[in-house]
Amino acid sequence: MASLIPVPCNSQAHPDASLRERIAALEADNERLHKIRDALIVRVESGMAHKPEPYAAFEHSVVLAEQVRERTEALNQ
Repeated sequence: MASLIPVPCNSQAHPDASLRERIAALEADNERLHKIRDALIVRVESGMAHKPEPYAAFEHSVVLAEQVRERTEALNQ
């Protein structure tokens, strides 16, 4: 009686290729998210140009105070 040898299906035929494709997709997504993050940082740090209302000024000062606290804490570690 002959033993059965499993035949790889398409997803298993080239596992390295599918892993490379997955890594490339994750790297592209990571780069996209970094761009979004950088744009949001710029928007928060220069937020006064977009909202002249009094509450926006207060909100902006709170955000900046938090950033100063976080960065000071990071430097002290």
